[in-house]
Amino acid sequence: CCYQMSGLVKTAVVLVGLGVSCTAQSPTNATATTPTCQSMEGCLRDDNCVECLTRLRPVSTFLNNVIGDGTRELEFYQILTSPVCARTAPNASVISALLEAHTTPQCATLGNLSRFDGCQVFETQCAADSTCRACLSDVYTASGDYRALLARPPCSVVNRTLMDSVVVGGDSFIGYCIPFPSCTYLKMGMSPTVASCFESLGRGDAVSALAQCSTTTDIQTLDHLVKFCTTEIPMSCEYWAARCNSNPTCKACLAEFNNDFSTDSILRSLSSRNCPPLSQPMNYNLLVMYVTQCPISMISICEKSTFSCVVGAPTCFSCFQGTAPANETAECHTLLYTSQGFNLHETCKPCPDTVFEINRIVLATSIIGGVSVVACLAILVAIVAYGRDQLFARDRIVLGLMVSNAIYSSANTMPLNQLRTTSAACGQLALPFDTIQFGRSWWFLGKYSLVCFEMLILVLSIYALQTGTRTLRSRHEAILHILCIAGGFAAFAAFFIECGVIINSGYNEETQVAAQSPFTMSHASEDDDANDRFPGASAAERFDSARTKFDKLEQRMLQAWVGLLGISIALWLAMRVKFATLVSEWKRTKATSETAWADACVSKYDRDLLQVKHRVLDLMKVGYEEIARPLEPFVAVFVVFGVPAIVMASDYCQDHSDASSASTVKAFSSTTVTFGTCNVWCECVLSLRSLATVCVYLTWRENRVELFSVGKLCSRLSRRVAGWFWLSSNSSKVKFKKTGLEEVLVEQESDDDQEDEAGATESVSDRTNYAGAAEWPRSTQSTTPF
Repeated sequence: CCYQMSGLVKTAVVLVGLGVSCTAQSPTNATATTPTCQSMEGCLRDDNCVECLTRLRPVSTFLNNVIGDGTRELEFYQILTSPVCARTAPNASVISALLEAHTTPQCATLGNLSRFDGCQVFETQCAADSTCRACLSDVYTASGDYRALLARPPCSVVNRTLMDSVVVGGDSFIGYCIPFPSCTYLKMGMSPTVASCFESLGRGDAVSALAQCSTTTDIQTLDHLVKFCTTEIPMSCEYWAARCNSNPTCKACLAEFNNDFSTDSILRSLSSRNCPPLSQPMNYNLLVMYVTQCPISMISICEKSTFSCVVGAPTCFSCFQGTAPANETAECHTLLYTSQGFNLHETCKPCPDTVFEINRIVLATSIIGGVSVVACLAILVAIVAYGRDQLFARDRIVLGLMVSNAIYSSANTMPLNQLRTTSAACGQLALPFDTIQFGRSWWFLGKYSLVCFEMLILVLSIYALQTGTRTLRSRHEAILHILCIAGGFAAFAAFFIECGVIINSGYNEETQVAAQSPFTMSHASEDDDANDRFPGASAAERFDSARTKFDKLEQRMLQAWVGLLGISIALWLAMRVKFATLVSEWKRTKATSETAWADACVSKYDRDLLQVKHRVLDLMKVGYEEIARPLEPFVAVFVVFGVPAIVMASDYCQDHSDASSASTVKAFSSTTVTFGTCNVWCECVLSLRSLATVCVYLTWRENRVELFSVGKLCSRLSRRVAGWFWLSSNSSKVKFKKTGLEEVLVEQESDDDQEDEAGATESVSDRTNYAGAAEWPRSTQSTTPF
């Protein structure tokens, strides 16, 4: 080729870039080779043709069909039909050169096209025909309804032989063009017999389907349909097993593996006499389909990759069998350990350490949740056994708190973030997605019920400081408790329903497995042509999109909860301000009363008013002592543990969590997959909140005595339960006391009656008692453990 450069420096530089070996040749010797590569040599003498060849990037079809997503084939065709490849001389056609390279290996080497085969060849053959070229261009640039596109010209009048090669790879199982909507195309052209067989396969009846389609043509068409329409065939693995067992060569070779597809077993079995030589890849078509189409629960990605490498690339077998330095060549390294090859160092490596770290954190959260459930139930038993829920409003609120904590902790016992650690499914969620849906909804039920009860505590505390009440009217209290419970169930329903929609859209076990497997051929159906465009990537895209929606749903629910937390903090501050105002008013009233008693001119009426005001303030203090003060520590615990919830709801935590950054280990990834631990750490810390709430309850000595006096506790509980069954009024009726201001009115009326009977005489002792009322009286403070 060098003597024909005619001094064209540009062409010479391009030829060197193409890797053409230019050696000193005489014109005589060169002329001898000219007839065999006439089109290629004509292309190499044309600047535009050479520029087109430099842009084309041929790739091994076997590799692309196993690990590719169709982008290389689409790029190849777009360049082939681009203006730069069309601006060539009549005797320098790029298409002619490529077709010549396909038929003559010597010409392919001349143009650095040694890996030019399969889909690139079929695309080139199609581009040489105007009708086929127009159809393929329309398909590659279209999206959506491929069925309508294929049913009208130019696709409806295209040469079926040319198009079939693009769709299914000619006579082989390997070599098809991934970007083409193969499933839709094949279903449009299937015969009634094949359609009936395909329907049987859809029901999972592979035996009946093979019995119906007995001719060679029908079986070949059925093979292609099963290969390219995998989502419609739930038993594709069983189908290929039946096909392999019906072929004596494939059956004998498959028996050698004995369901063991480890590297050693693959090398040993393929070297046996029952398996055909690796130089005859056509004899491995059925076995390749069986191995690649079976789920990773049966054959791992590592095993599939190793098998495909050994069968599809003869060099791969030598790389495995050889010893250093023969197995350390650049070709072996590229083939085995890079994204251009089979990337075995990624697909066969063990799970990252962070996966095991996540599982340890999740296990700790589950253990804490289990202990918390037991503790909360013990508190509930104590409250019910001693009848505290019948006497005190604060105990009924604590009862609601403990029920909410028990629900929340029971959700924590479920390892919702547990990941699988086997090489076949490293990084996949361990629990079924339906369980995750219910578990996370149950988790939000407890979480939202808790915040509602905390807000109830604060509202009741403010009300107690305002009115001096120690309880509420039965109707009002019942409504508030129902609202708290309804808030939790509203959160449960909202998350459960929305999560169900996300699961149906692709966040499920089937899509997760398909997303992790690079051997998924197609996911198209008659009503879903969009996923037929890049079938190898559609499952991963759908799962990642659905997982992102799930993450965003969790984040929105947490952010709404944080909003309620902000309202709770505002109510807490309002309560503290109210209490500070009450103390200030008490001090002013004390000073006024002392002055009034010293002034003899103050009338009895004014003194009575001061006395009533003192008693009102005293009852407000009692409201604080019996409601606000004993329940305030529960609010403090709630606020403190709101911090990890705020972190968990942030974008930072979402970006550094296993759910978002690496929900599955992507097979053949060119980069190392990392797993974030932010969300699991936050959940682990949050799981301690229930135990902290129990500890707050046990800070009062009387509560501890009641809980740990097991014999007395059991006795009281049995009597309480017996009362429920026998409808005893003393054990089933909840008592609601008068409010604080009602008590003041009753006491004042009683005092007025006594004064009318005994006379309005005033003693020094009266003054002393009245002045002492300005102090917070010991007698009005709660004698309960709170």
